[in-house]
Amino acid sequence: PSRGGADWVPDLHFDNSMHVITLLAGRLDIVLEVGEVTLRPGDSIVLPASVHDLRNTTDQPATFVYTSFPLLR
Repeated sequence: PSRGGADWVPDLHFDNSMHVITLLAGRLDIVLEVGEVTLRPGDSIVLPASVHDLRNTTDQPATFVYTSFPLLR
């Protein structure tokens, strides 16, 4: 759950990995270099070698499966 407020600053970072996130319960905001996507239960997102951060702005826990695979280039 969110412990910050309006002063929250994303910690955008890059991973040379493919991340797959599937939300099971709650709500989760995925902050990207070019905007934001909100996941709700049953939603998934694939982030291949991207700049990103995650945040939960609600008072409820967000439960999700997060799988990461290193990308070899």
